[in-house]
Amino acid sequence: MENKAVPNRERNGPLTESRQRPKGVLARGVEAMRAWLMEGYEGVESLRLDEVPDPQPGLEQVLLRVKFAALNPADAFLARRMYPANPSLPHILGRDGVGEIEAVGPGVENVCVGETVGILRCEVGVEQWGTLAEKVVVPAKSVARIPT
Repeated sequence: MENKAVPNRERNGPLTESRQRPKGVLARGVEAMRAWLMEGYEGVESLRLDEVPDPQPGLEQVLLRVKFAALNPADAFLARRMYPANPSLPHILGRDGVGEIEAVGPGVENVCVGETVGILRCEVGVEQWGTLAEKVVVPAKSVARIPT
């Protein structure tokens, strides 16, 4: 009998409220978030759900708790090495998203913690980790407030 690999999205199923588990700890004192990891260039169907360290905002960056994320065609191209970028692996795809600002780094003055924002075009999901995760760090100049 042939052992066929089951695509991760079928094996893991959708992330419904009942399947969510408490945030883990990777090592002593290191908070973790869940993210869909790209570990090679076999396409989006090979993404694997795992835990990675929580990102922290740096100079002129904001930390978003992702509310909505979309798979952009550019993500699918990048996952097959058909996009002009070469991110370090493992990588988190996701160029598009909406989130609530959870923290701001030094020098951020245009937005505040608690605001809901959309991500504008930037390197998120290309050269830096993207929105297919519970949290993402984004340049403050690359977010726009969304009226609530």
